[in-house]
Amino acid sequence: MSELREALERVASNAPPPRRGFDHELWELVDARRRRGQLRWRLAAVGLSTLALVGVGATGVFAVRGTPDGTTVDRTISCRLTSTLASASFRVGADIKEPPEHVGGGLTQQPGDVWVGTDALMYAGASKLLTPTVGAKPIKTGYYFDGTVCGGSRQAIAFSKTGLAALGSFSRAGNTQLARTCSVAPNSLLTVRLRIVLSTPGTPASAQLAIRGGKHPHPLALVTWTPTRFTAYAAAACVQS
Repeated sequence: MSELREALERVASNAPPPRRGFDHELWELVDARRRRGQLRWRLAAVGLSTLALVGVGATGVFAVRGTPDGTTVDRTISCRLTSTLASASFRVGADIKEPPEHVGGGLTQQPGDVWVGTDALMYAGASKLLTPTVGAKPIKTGYYFDGTVCGGSRQAIAFSKTGLAALGSFSRAGNTQLARTCSVAPNSLLTVRLRIVLSTPGTPASAQLAIRGGKHPHPLALVTWTPTRFTAYAAAACVQS
């Protein structure tokens, strides 16, 4: 062990000084990886779920179509939250579109999205473009609904903020990201309503997301989203994650 330490000390003492701008590039890379880490759980969920493009049939995935004019999609699904613990949880969040950033010689960009799911699976979401890194095809539909543990629901959910605390307005002028973890009773039925307005195929102009779970009569979380600004409301059962 002492020989290895001595060898490492010799390498460190003979190493050339870092080039100009190295520290700045390093922190840029760290920040970019932090942002990718915040997205990784839902990108991985998309990859593991093998989500398909709109109109392309796939086992366990809804091929959802919009209104006759093709500009609005409004769907409600129900998903069973199974857990062996005293409580179960789901995550809800959103991001705004941010300008491209040069990191490590490449270009990275947060496209803006709104979503709900767990650490293992995405239930529903809308985004301009997400390119999963775990073997799935790029999602170019603008929205997606899981069909592996979720099914269509006729339950009515109003986009109501009754009983919810305001989490604020999110934009580039302030906080740009929302991430909340909401707790409900184990084996609760989670009901999700997502309404998306598409400006062009594959490009959501706005979306509303409401989630109700367990025995709560009103939504546990509500997000009104656009790629550049959104507002969010949540119950006390939803905490910062």
